Amino acid sequence: MSVPQNELLIDYIDNQLDENGRQEVETLLEADPIAAEEYESYLFSVSLVREAGLQMQVADVRRQFEAAKEPAIVRPMFSKVMRIAAMVIVLVGAAAAYRYTTTNASGLYNESFSSYELNTSRGTGTLTDLENAYRDKNWTAVNSLYNSMATKNQKAEFLAGMASLELKQFETAVVRFRSVMAINAGVKESLYQEEAEYYLAMALLGAGKGAEGSDILKNIRGNKDHIFHDKAQNISALDLKVLTLKGNKQE
Repeated sequence: MSVPQNELLIDYIDNQLDENGRQEVETLLEADPIAAEEYESYLFSVSLVREAGLQMQVADVRRQFEAAKEPAIVRPMFSKVMRIAAMVIVLVGAAAAYRYTTTNASGLYNESFSSYELNTSRGTGTLTDLENAYRDKNWTAVNSLYNSMATKNQKAEFLAGMASLELKQFETAVVRFRSVMAINAGVKESLYQEEAEYYLAMALLGAGKGAEGSDILKNIRGNKDHIFHDKAQNISALDLKVLTLKGNKQE
């Protein structure tokens, strides 16, 4: 990538471009995979710095870098440019270490989980005992009624999964959400599929399986038509990257 393109990407990240400039960068990112990869690299580094509370702006770093290019006496082995580069590397490294250490699956679950409100308009008009227990937030009763059912459909599996999630019985919730998806795989009409996907990710985070949960959330973030797209978007992409790096470590 040329130097002007590098500078353009930095200005784009730092919100220093007008509308035409932003469109130019967005066109570049769509057409040039190398530019897109470079942009992601810049964005990841900047996110690390900003989210760790280190208030360094990309434009300031570039100005220091440009200032260092002015004619000056070059000290052997360690010019101004090298000192600036070293400073950035140290700060990004410190921010990365901080973020890696403080981010974990259970913590992200606690930050991101929100209860599911049962939409009665999706039913036949008459609430079942299971639905009534769910609306009353009687999670133990939901599980008891679920266990007494001879045949369990998608709604029963999903509501029982949510009840287990509310009780922080994460492994049980994982099984039930996956049951919803398994039933849907064998029928023409998929019910509670997207709900099961999102809350399966939550259950996996709660169970300490950060990499698995992160993968599902990334897929939801990439699907603008998913009903939980906005919720997934509200979860830090940086946190998801950290969980992927950590793998499925129990925490």
